[in-house]
Formats: sequence, C-alpha cells, structure tokens
Amino acid sequence: MTLHVELDGRTFRRFALFDTLRRRRMWRRPVLFAGIMLALSLICLMGGSLLLSLVFLAIGFGLPLAYFGTFLTQVNAQARRLDASRAVYAVTLSESGVQGPGVEGILPWTEVHAVFRVNGCAYLYVTPSRALILPGSAADLEALWSFLTQHTPGRRIP
Repeated sequence: MTLHVELDGRTFRRFALFDTLRRRRMWRRPVLFAGIMLALSLICLMGGSLLLSLVFLAIGFGLPLAYFGTFLTQVNAQARRLDASRAVYAVTLSESGVQGPGVEGILPWTEVHAVFRVNGCAYLYVTPSRALILPGSAADLEALWSFLTQHTPGRRIP
C-alpha cells in the first residue's frame, strides 16, 4: 500500500506537540525547575526576605514560560508554511517493510521503532528521532492501523 502524505499546519502542530510533550516528555524539566524555584521562594519568604522570594518566584515561572513560549512560537512559524495542505512525501508499506523519506531501501518491520495513533493520524517512528506522519480519514486510518498493528506487535502505543 502506497500512501501519498499531505500535511497541513494543523497536522504538523499536533505532531510537534505530541512528539515533544507526550512522547519525549520535554515538559518535565521546566516543571521541575519551577517547583524547585517555588520551594526556594517559600523558604525565603519564611525567612523574612520578601524581595529574594519574589526574585525566585519570577525566575521560577518566567524561564519555563519563556521556554514553552519559544517552542510554541517556533512550531507555529513552521506550521504557517504548511497552512495549505500539500503533498509532502510518499510512504510504501508492504509485507516486507517500510519505504519512505529518510529510509534507505526497505526498512524491515522488526527495525521499526514505534507506532502511535493520535488525533486522526498514525505516527510511524522509523528511528527514535525520525517519524513518518500518516494522516487519513477515519475509514482509511482504521485499515492503516490494523495493518500497522499486525506488523509491529509490541512496538506500538495506541
């Protein structure tokens, strides 16, 4: 089965948020940093230093907000270039493996890193850092997901 993938800004934005925040859990460090700075702020407040407490509080929430703001700004800038849906690449799924961009030859199913099904798309990770986005209608996605789950047991998260 050959899929001609068309991406739009919305699909790309959903993938970027999924990959960064859910799969790689990149939200943990900024939240941990904010928690530590909040604790330091409370300790300073109990010690009687209101100014130092406010500094820790501002840094603790300002830097994570700047981090997430910058990330969302970059994702939105990239997504704006894809506002109109356009053909991006073609992926061929066969009994022997996957062929597509960034894959030399045919990648056997045993070497596929993971498959996820999120928000009306399937994300086929050919390596831990490279994914093929496979959007589709509800009927097409069911058939695609069935095919992928038959060939990638144990390497998927629905």
